[in-house]
Amino acid sequence: MGGLILLTGATGFLGAQIARILLRDTDHRLAVLVRGRDEPDARRRLESVWSGWPETEGAFGSDRVRVLPGDLSRPGLGLGRHSVSELKRTLTHVVHAAAELKLDGELGELRRINVEGTSRLLELARAAHVDHGLERYAHVSTAYVAGSRTGEVAEEELTDVYGFANAYEQTKYEAELQVRAAMRELPVSVFRPGMVVGDSLSGEIRAFNTVYVPLRLYLCGRLRLVPARPDLPVNLVPVDYVAKTIAKLLFDPRAIGLTFHLTVQPDHLPKAQELLRVARSWAAERLGETPPIARFLPLEALARLPEAERPAVPGFLLSYFGEDRRFHRDNVERLLGPYVPDWEEILPRLLDYAECRGFLRRSDRTVREQVLYRLENRGLPVRKNEPAAEGGELRLAGMESYREIGAVTVGAA
Repeated sequence: MGGLILLTGATGFLGAQIARILLRDTDHRLAVLVRGRDEPDARRRLESVWSGWPETEGAFGSDRVRVLPGDLSRPGLGLGRHSVSELKRTLTHVVHAAAELKLDGELGELRRINVEGTSRLLELARAAHVDHGLERYAHVSTAYVAGSRTGEVAEEELTDVYGFANAYEQTKYEAELQVRAAMRELPVSVFRPGMVVGDSLSGEIRAFNTVYVPLRLYLCGRLRLVPARPDLPVNLVPVDYVAKTIAKLLFDPRAIGLTFHLTVQPDHLPKAQELLRVARSWAAERLGETPPIARFLPLEALARLPEAERPAVPGFLLSYFGEDRRFHRDNVERLLGPYVPDWEEILPRLLDYAECRGFLRRSDRTVREQVLYRLENRGLPVRKNEPAAEGGELRLAGMESYREIGAVTVGAA
């Protein structure tokens, strides 16, 4: 049996994909930090996320997965003294994939998870390293620690002089600053994904955010004017590429002390006009409706439009319509080679999955928002039954489910 990997963010989609690969391709054990009142509660939440995948479903009931009820925002990660002591003695790897992802979130709220949580996890990693020598600390950051920087962005660079578009970017920068400082004493690797989208083969994803939002607006006929250059490279990266790369480099000694942009070279990214062309063709074939051809308007010209004529794009996404930078991939290509995805094949799969899950409907609410709306609705109360840990069935009221869903929204970067 291999070593013990502490994984955070396992209830997020990227963290769950990393877990699948580690369980399938290695003999390491996983200690999974999950928010919960106690171990049965945390285990139930993890099982609900990991259901449907043989690699993760099959690990429950074995000695491969240990669920740790904890909380990154609490002292000692919310773990008991015995659990912390045992981790210090046995931990070999850390994969920190948890993050609060709200692009429109409050700075203080995001700091509790993204910055303070990282600090607490580093404290545990240092204790394990002093005890017996940690093999790797893998930190999942984001390419958007570059903030509002334009031009060339090297993997080793990290600065705040260009400012940030939102609190998410700022707190991920602050967290990475701590991790890079810890490189002097810990075997650290930092991973910076671009905008993570669904699986390149299945299209599977959990949260339809970032690029999915304007795509839905366009396909529903509500985005006729796109606030971007038509030749804008859209910084997308499939989740399976990100997860596989992290899992592979976690055990590569050459990756120690390095930062990796898990992005796609601009020449191999879909351009904004290509993205909408594929979406338009897909809609004609799959939905029997062809959206109008969109017009493009450079982002800097947006302010000159009357309020009523401005595109119906959430304000917190607008900064990503004006990207003008190139993320270098020197480290990742030197160790693993280039990555050239076939977007003509991938994009329809992403849209197929989103349509199958009801995301591309004509409603103002996202799927998650609609679920939460129904669960907290007192006029049309919802109840659900689910298996109880001790056998039988557990009946939950809508508001109980509402609170549970809120508790697991801390996921991957």
